[in-house]
Order: sequence, then structure tokens, then C-alpha cells
Amino acid sequence: MSSNVNRRQILKQVITGSAALATGVVVPSNLIASVKQGLQIDNEPFSLKGKINHSACRWCYSQYPIAELAKNFKAMGMVGMDLVGPSEWHVLKENNLVSTMCNGAEISLTKGFNDPSYHDTLVKNYTDHINYVADAGYTNLICFSGNRKGMDDETGLNNPFYGVDSRDFQVIEPNDDVIEAMGASILAIEKDRPHVPYERAIMAMRFSPYFVGTQFHAEVDAAGMHLYLLQEDKKIIVTENHGIEKWQSMVDQVQDPEKIMLTYQTILPNFLNQAILDAAAQ
Repeated sequence: MSSNVNRRQILKQVITGSAALATGVVVPSNLIASVKQGLQIDNEPFSLKGKINHSACRWCYSQYPIAELAKNFKAMGMVGMDLVGPSEWHVLKENNLVSTMCNGAEISLTKGFNDPSYHDTLVKNYTDHINYVADAGYTNLICFSGNRKGMDDETGLNNPFYGVDSRDFQVIEPNDDVIEAMGASILAIEKDRPHVPYERAIMAMRFSPYFVGTQFHAEVDAAGMHLYLLQEDKKIIVTENHGIEKWQSMVDQVQDPEKIMLTYQTILPNFLNQAILDAAAQ
């Protein structure tokens, strides 16, 4: 008897009740009945139980008109479709589907926030589309970092983000060979400070996939920091050491949505999401 029986053949034989003959395995009658119940066999109806919330990506089936695709998605029991923008949401709603991952704000997969030259366009696009998504009752909007496209590590490190940095000590002059041997990497360095006679200090390092050390406070929220700076004793400390202009600049920056607010909404959530995804993949 041949042992080259693939899964499709076995399933077909289970359905027809002939698996015992083909494989020498006795298949319980209740298993055959269970398989038959969920599959269309001869004239028996196909039955969906609606127990799985599933979607698929529009982009993978772009050769099909979205109206046809939406109709088939619904017939297969899917709840939504990924990568559908505002101009086509009405098609999904007509088929009782949701846009599980909205798009339309991006420039392209390769042109993203890693390149500062795209920031003005992207900020406007995403500001508008976040409102569109919310108004439509959806919750997810895709965002692309962009491709490196030859960008070296130093240039990448120079693309700035803002954080609260209060330190008495700093790490400079790293030994790159030792860091590489540890399996670690430098993620961020401080801004250029021409008035300081030291090289730019290390501000963040990755020691392992789940261990990152920072010199700055990624957890600081803008509202809390604003109240902190308005305290009279804190204002005196800053102004006596750095001047009133510095204090006012700090107050202004913590209220800027492109600075502390953006860091707070980005650094820790992305770290946690990536750690969870990596752990789930193992």
C-alpha cells in the first residue's frame, strides 16, 4: 500500500468515508460528520459559524474590482479588508465590512518619516486622515517608516526626536568593537551642542531585543512636564542655571505636538509592540 497520501487526499477520503481503506486508520463516524458539516459536499450547504474575525489585504488582490472583492470577502465570512482608503470605504459599508487597516495618508511604502524632507507632507496627510478614520468609526491607520535608500547610520542618528534630558553624567567615546562584541547597538545620540567641549553623548542603546537603555526620559508626558516646569522652585533652578529664555523655551516645547508629545506617543508604544511581536514569533 502506498504511503504517499497527502492532506488533501486524506481530507477527501475522510469526507467520503473511505479514509480507513486508504490509510488503514479507522476514522470515527462523528469526525466524518463534523468535517461534512463545515464543507460543501455534493449538495450539502456551506456553513459559516462566524467564530473567526478575519480580514485580508486589498493590495494582494488588486487585480479584482473592489466591489467584487468585497462581495466575495463577505461571502467567505470575513469581517473586513486591509489597506482601503476613504474613497472606497462606502463599498465596504455596502457589504457590511469594515476597513480593518485604513490607508491613504502615506506617500508610499518607501517614502516615510525616516526622511525629514517628507515630514511636512506626511504630518498634514496624517492629521487629515486621522480625522477621516475617526469620523468613519474606524480605529487603525497604517504608517510607513520608509526605506533607508542608502542612508548611513550617522545620518539616521541625526534625524531628531525630542525628549526630557536631565543628567549629571554622560557616556561618550564608546568603544565600537566592544559594543559590537556584546551584540549591542547605539540607537540615539544627543543633539549637536557646539558650546560644549565634548563629543555628542550616547542617549539610547539596545543591549538585546528586549533590553534598551536610555539617557532621556521616554516616559515623560507633556502635560505632567508642563505642570512640573511651572512650579516656582523648578523655574528658579532652570533660570538661575540657564536663563529665563531657556525656561520659556522648555515650556513652549513641551506643548509642541511635534516634540515631547510625539516622543511619548512613539518610543515606548513601539518598543512594547515590537517586543510583544518578537516574543509571539518565537
